[in-house]
Amino acid sequence: MTGREGLLQTRELSIQFGGIRAVDGIDFSVHAGEVVGLIGPNGAGKTTLLNLITGVYKPTSGAVFFDGTRIDGQAPHLIARSGIARTFQNIRLFQSLTVMEHAQLALGSASSHLKSAFQLKPVDYAGEATLMGTVEETLNRFGLWDQRTQVASGLSYGLQRRLEIVRALMLHPQLLLLDEPTAGMNEDEAVEVADLIRLLRNLGLGILLIEHNMPFVAHTCDRVVVINFGRHITTGLPEEVRRDPRVLEAYLGGDHDYS
Repeated sequence: MTGREGLLQTRELSIQFGGIRAVDGIDFSVHAGEVVGLIGPNGAGKTTLLNLITGVYKPTSGAVFFDGTRIDGQAPHLIARSGIARTFQNIRLFQSLTVMEHAQLALGSASSHLKSAFQLKPVDYAGEATLMGTVEETLNRFGLWDQRTQVASGLSYGLQRRLEIVRALMLHPQLLLLDEPTAGMNEDEAVEVADLIRLLRNLGLGILLIEHNMPFVAHTCDRVVVINFGRHITTGLPEEVRRDPRVLEAYLGGDHDYS
């Protein structure tokens, strides 16, 4: 499953709320070392699809496979423990905890330090290993080391977004799901996040991201999956998707700047 078919694979994945099929028979994959963009207009079913993958919702039909194992219907914490981490469209940080305490909690939930983490004892987490080196190195890469003693509520919106990504990385995932990672960021901040995402890809992480910033998608993603009204429209290279008449009609608009 991790080879040709992908690290993540959905098969005819669907969910129905009352008479509405929010996700309708979607097939797609994400490989290790690949960044896949998931785009579509508001209400297309993008976040619902992430919720199906991470166990927030149980599908009405279809299946989700991760690293060769079927995971749909499992509890969210079990799916997270298997190697899938995510961020959310709406920031979900503990506003009274510091940057380092967020890292400490995430590391604790994935290690033998769990008890100390939830008691927030002064354990030396700065030297702990992460996907990007030590915690100090990771926070430095995301521009957060100097803010390590600052509470989340005191960070700018863009830095809070970065902290969410860092917290997810502390879980040592194989697959990272990002729901609008550049929301609230200026152009320079978005470019820095794009660079970090490409670095994570080069480290072998599979990444699926929802994003409305089309230049960011074009410059960051290896492939793009487009959905509308819960249905799959097309999958292709960013340049191919940009020129697809079905995508232009459903989402981008004929005069959209996707460069």
